[in-house]
Amino acid sequence: MVDSANDGFDVYEVDGFKFVRQLPTGATRQPLKPRQVAFGESSRTIVCGSNSKSGVVYVFGRNGQLFDELQHPAENGVQIVAVSWTIIYGCSLIFEADRYVGRQGDDRNSVRL
Repeated sequence: MVDSANDGFDVYEVDGFKFVRQLPTGATRQPLKPRQVAFGESSRTIVCGSNSKSGVVYVFGRNGQLFDELQHPAENGVQIVAVSWTIIYGCSLIFEADRYVGRQGDDRNSVRL
């Protein structure tokens, strides 16, 4: 998985680095910031951040189908994502934040569960 920086993420085979498909997330605004990718549901889902002004987290299936777009409250995009399986709830939790999380003097609620 490679952040193509402008309009999505590119998926490559591990053996041979052969291009498989693109996961489109739309054009991003400038300046570009690196976005994280996380895998969930035993690698059956792909969770990607965004640099869009509205701040969206994209959830794709392994086949490239867009499952959901999760809205983030900040206006700076979502560069940080993580996925964790929880036995208690029997599902995956998606953690997401913008690049300003934890910055001194920032009183925004940038992390959601």
